[in-house]
Amino acid sequence: MKLRLSQRWVEYIPVVLIALAIGLSPSFSIGEISTGRALEIRLEDLLIVVLGIVWIAGLLRLRKTRLERPPLLIPILVWLGIGFFSLLTNWLFQNLIFQRSFFFFLKEVEFFAFYFYVFYHIKNIDVVRILIKTWILIGVIHASWILFQVITGLRITYYYGSTLFIEPEGTFPGGGFLLILFAFLLQFLLYYYVRMNLSVWQKIAIAAAVVMPTVGIFSSGSRTAFFGFLFALVITFFLYLAKQSNFRKAVLQSIWVLLIIGVAFGFLVMTSPTVERRLLQLEGITKEFNPQNPNVRGDTWKTQLTGAFERPLFLLFGFGKSIIFTFGESHNQYVRNFIETGIVGSLIFLTLIFVVISKAWKEFLKGTDPLILALSAGVLVITSTMLFMSIVVDAFIVVKIAELYWFFIALSMTTFYLTKKKINSYHE
Repeated sequence: MKLRLSQRWVEYIPVVLIALAIGLSPSFSIGEISTGRALEIRLEDLLIVVLGIVWIAGLLRLRKTRLERPPLLIPILVWLGIGFFSLLTNWLFQNLIFQRSFFFFLKEVEFFAFYFYVFYHIKNIDVVRILIKTWILIGVIHASWILFQVITGLRITYYYGSTLFIEPEGTFPGGGFLLILFAFLLQFLLYYYVRMNLSVWQKIAIAAAVVMPTVGIFSSGSRTAFFGFLFALVITFFLYLAKQSNFRKAVLQSIWVLLIIGVAFGFLVMTSPTVERRLLQLEGITKEFNPQNPNVRGDTWKTQLTGAFERPLFLLFGFGKSIIFTFGESHNQYVRNFIETGIVGSLIFLTLIFVVISKAWKEFLKGTDPLILALSAGVLVITSTMLFMSIVVDAFIVVKIAELYWFFIALSMTTFYLTKKKINSYHE
């Protein structure tokens, strides 16, 4: 028995380490590229390279030439393919700085490297449960760090409120990361942990742990994360009601969750008036969408699109990764996709996301198992939220958020795959 347990933990450790690295690792600057932009690496960058080499070496040693085909394989490869094609084409036409574009493309490749690694290293459903507990712990660590700073008045990684543990990121990367983490784990609270045979106090403790990251969403000062949070709650509410036979009970449970979140928000407003002024200041929000105001989102979108349409020959496949026609980033994922990969790339990206949503929706509709329901609802909520936030930010390219998103997609798609495989083998 001890040997078996040891062998199982050897299987668990790599994916748990990746989760911990994504959730808790700071970034380190290792120099600059030719444009002067800092070249940063994170612990998970090194980890995925080392673990990837070890895994490939193991496959070669075992002479394993055939691997199972992961869900989303084709749309992911096609999306990466159009990005690489656009990069090379525009490099030949000297439309971009190759070094900068290559690193942006390489980072996107890494997001999907996490996806494939997680798929091939989750051998059973027990690993999924362990990973969910790991992410709950990560959320508690971040929230505890934020509360510590709020209560003590220390501003170690503090913006309008606080961002992440040992990592003073910007407002959206920190707030957006905790939003996706909370939105996904909330589905486990509603569909999975509530249905478990646990005491009332155990359920309250789990609920508190799941809700704790909302403190970081509010205190980050990110308006995008805040409104994304409200959007995620609305989607969660409607999905949850759609799967409940007892409507009254479902509404009461939802109210309890909202009350806990409301208390967290009230605490942050009282302890940090700056949070309230930034999140709820309508004048600052409307100003961002006026293209007549310089250096705001509306003006950025206008400049980016104008620059693209001045050279219509490249509209089909875009101008390559990281192309910028104005200062800074596009601040809109759809505008970014269009100028980087053109009409073709934009359609491929939407196809990839459509496949993600359709697979999760199918599992959600037919699902009765609490774990499957939690995962499918989680995918639907975080994907919808990412699409919503992408109107005003490049959500799918922000490292901290994108790594977490694709990790959760991998976790879910792998579980759907293993469950289906188990059912098919049972019928055979």
